[in-house]
Amino acid sequence: MIKTRSMNKDSDILSHIDSRFCELESRLTKTITELVKNLLKEHNDTIKSLNDTVQSQEENINELKDRVASLEKEKEDLENKVDKLGNSVLELESYSRRQCLRLDGVKKEVNETPENVLQHVKDCFNEVNVTVPDSVLDRAHRIGPIYRDANNNQCQSILIKFTNFTYRTRFYRKRKNLQNGKTVRIDLVKPKYLLLKEARQLIKDKNIKVYIFSDINCRLKMVDVERDEYKFVDSMDDVRNFLAA
Repeated sequence: MIKTRSMNKDSDILSHIDSRFCELESRLTKTITELVKNLLKEHNDTIKSLNDTVQSQEENINELKDRVASLEKEKEDLENKVDKLGNSVLELESYSRRQCLRLDGVKKEVNETPENVLQHVKDCFNEVNVTVPDSVLDRAHRIGPIYRDANNNQCQSILIKFTNFTYRTRFYRKRKNLQNGKTVRIDLVKPKYLLLKEARQLIKDKNIKVYIFSDINCRLKMVDVERDEYKFVDSMDDVRNFLAA
C-alpha cells in the first residue's frame, strides 16, 4: 500500500516535470520562432532598403548619364559654332587683307619716317615699271620683327595697303622684276601662312608647286607638274592626300 502511494507520487512528479519541460520547450520554440521571424523581418527590411537605395542610385546614375550626354552634345554644338565663327573671322580677315601686300628686303633707315617708307614703296613701283596713283595707295608702314638681309642690312617688312585690287595685282604680278633681293608676298592670315610654309617643306625635291590663288580667300593651290593635276588645299591633310594620290 505504502509502495503504491510512493510510486504514484513519483509518477506525479515525473508528469509534472514532463509538463514543465513541454511548457519550457513550447516557450523556447515560440521565443526562437519570434526571434527568427524578427531577424528575418529585419533582414528583409534591410534588403528592401538596400534594393531601394540601389534602385535610387541607378536612377541617379542614369539621370547623370543623360545629363552628361546632353552636356557633351551641347559642347559639340558649341565647338562647331566656335569653329564656324573662327572660320568666318578668318574669312573676314582674309578679305580685309585682300588689298594688302608685304614688301621685304628694303633697308630700314635710321630715324626713318612714314614719308621715307612711302617713298621706298614708290621706288619699288618705278623699279618694276608699274604706275600706281597716290589715290589708290591707302598706307604703307613697317610691320613685324626686324631682321638682317644677305648684306647684313637691318630690314623690316613693309605692309602696303591699296584701295584698288587691280593696281595691287599689277604690282604683285611684276614682283619678280624687283632687284637687290627685294620680294613681295600676299599678306596671309597666320593659319594660311603656316599652311603654305609647311606645304612647301613637304614638297622639297618634288616636281610639285604651291601657289597662292589670289581670290577673296587667298586659297592655296597645289600643282603636280608631271601629272598635270592640281588641287586647292585648306589643311595639311589635304596636302598629304594630294601627295599620296
